[in-house]
Amino acid sequence: DEVMVRTGTSADYMSSAEAFPRWFSAMLKIAGNSSTGSIVPCEGIAVSLPEPGHLNYPVGLSYALVQRGNNPLPFYFDSCTQRLRAVDCPMAVSASIRCALCCSLQDDVNVRNVVERARDDSLHETRIQDAYLTDRQKDAKISLLRHRLKTASLATLNHDRRLQRMTEERDDLTRLKAAMTENNVPRASVILSRAAREGRSTGAVVKMVLDAANGLYNPKQYDEDDMDMAVLALGFGGRRMVYALNHCGQGPSLNTLKAHRKTPHYTTLASSIDESIIRQNMENFLFNVDHAEDSELSICH
Repeated sequence: DEVMVRTGTSADYMSSAEAFPRWFSAMLKIAGNSSTGSIVPCEGIAVSLPEPGHLNYPVGLSYALVQRGNNPLPFYFDSCTQRLRAVDCPMAVSASIRCALCCSLQDDVNVRNVVERARDDSLHETRIQDAYLTDRQKDAKISLLRHRLKTASLATLNHDRRLQRMTEERDDLTRLKAAMTENNVPRASVILSRAAREGRSTGAVVKMVLDAANGLYNPKQYDEDDMDMAVLALGFGGRRMVYALNHCGQGPSLNTLKAHRKTPHYTTLASSIDESIIRQNMENFLFNVDHAEDSELSICH
């Protein structure tokens, strides 16, 4: 009881249930051999592990070495004192602050390797075995693996979406080819040029082509040839021919024609054929001059 009072309770220096018998036997032995009976606990050796120490020490390294047939580490980490102790440490001394076994750990290369690995913040990114990692490094490795898994999952989803879009694009091209070959599409070049200018998708182009083939869509885009044909239709067939051509998708409307071209003025024949009226109409048609003007381009001169 007197020894326990001087040294404190066993829980202060006991790191595990297996260390307690060694500690208790050492206490009795030192108390019996000491002339004064003054004993102190072995302090072990201090190491520069990151705080907190119990999260920055590879606890399972010794067990892993034994499982592989190698010698275990000659020391362990005491979580109560936050120091390293020799495996065979007597836990208590009478002449100094640490035992000889713990003093020998100061020059041990294994201690230096453990400390260097524990202070390496990028060790979990390497392919080192998990037995050499501390608990903090294992948590960082798990977080890194989760991040990589999430990134890989997102990349897989993006590839799946890209593959799906490519498949849909292929199907739309097949439909467009069938629509162009199986239907008489009026003004197909105008439809394709407009779709390309507006950046339409292949599916939208297929819909425009099918609507144009069924008479549901008439592209409102006309070039110079279309305007010339509308002028001829107006000259030979009048307004009704322009209207008919426009509604079957073969030319602009009369209002569009008047907005972009100056339509010629024609004089109709009353009953008999008048050569001068015919020549004047031909002048107006060919040179697009007003009937009221005194044109110098008359073909009669």
